Amino acid sequence: KEDFFPQNGLISSLKLRGSLGTVGNDRIGEYRYAASINTGSYNTSFVDILTGSTYLGAGTTAGNVAVPDLRWETTTMTNVGVDMYLWDNRFSFAAEYYKNRSDDLLINVRLTPSLGGHNGFGPRNVGSVETDGFEFNLGYNESEGAFQWSANLNLSTTRNVVQNLNGEVLNNGGFEGANLLRSVEGEALNHFFGFVRLGLFQSAEEILTSPLQEGAQPGDIKFADLSGPEGIPDGVIDDLDKTILGNPIPDITYGFSLNASYKNFDATIFINGMQGNEIYNTNVWDLEGGRRFFNAGPQALDAWTPNNRDTNIPRITTDPQNLLPSNRFIEDGSFMRLKNITLGYSLPGLGRDNKTNIRFYVSGQ
Repeated sequence: KEDFFPQNGLISSLKLRGSLGTVGNDRIGEYRYAASINTGSYNTSFVDILTGSTYLGAGTTAGNVAVPDLRWETTTMTNVGVDMYLWDNRFSFAAEYYKNRSDDLLINVRLTPSLGGHNGFGPRNVGSVETDGFEFNLGYNESEGAFQWSANLNLSTTRNVVQNLNGEVLNNGGFEGANLLRSVEGEALNHFFGFVRLGLFQSAEEILTSPLQEGAQPGDIKFADLSGPEGIPDGVIDDLDKTILGNPIPDITYGFSLNASYKNFDATIFINGMQGNEIYNTNVWDLEGGRRFFNAGPQALDAWTPNNRDTNIPRITTDPQNLLPSNRFIEDGSFMRLKNITLGYSLPGLGRDNKTNIRFYVSGQ
């Protein structure tokens, strides 16, 4: 209603907004700043110089090294956005850009051996991660006599990059003795990391003419030789050939809802989904891996044998190399799901005041 604002009826409301704030994370574990001593599991031998007898006693060793300047992790959050209502509030639109930077993340870094310490690692405020993205919301409301309906769509994007880990490479997400997730500077936080599968070895001759893969047998997975110490294939399959296999964090997350009513009938539909994320399917490990000779899935019946070569399931063996983290277990996690649908009917008002309502509905999820 300001003089400078257009009065043509197109824009009912317009809001520009922004925020900047910093919060701390105090969930960092207790007494990580303090030096400690480990006892009880380190035995020491003592010799009586008079009798020559040997005695076994409990010993101690240095544990964590003191870090007196340890502090909370902090996250700085920046948001800028716009909200709009058009055509007498029938159409709504909201858009926002956000950027969050987490600094002083506590990372267990390698310690100088001369400092002592049993673990070889100690916490330091050296990590930082940056996350940014957009959020959108579209809405529409319409009413024409006894028929009313509304629709709403929300969509958000996200991207994160590790800015600093003090040169460390963090491996976690353990599953059956293997680390599935890795974090390294310049890449997305906790991405899948492992080998690239090229297929199955079909013969001993193929193994001999391929990069050296220790212990490989016909029917085993053939991995790609991606790099050596100089960044080029070196003819040997080892940990240097592991690469980024995917990101468990979706690029886009969205939801859509539709509501409608006509006289005493009503209906609601809600759809949600995500796009651009990968999952590590551990069911494949359990049911098709062959490491255990029980609770296998029917897919294991199609495992490689000399008489069954046209398959992508490796031979049944207790050799763990076919179960190493690889793109064998990586699948596209994108989906769109009809999350909920409801259909209802309300009886006309009951009672003397016509305000008593009874509604019948069926809902599926």
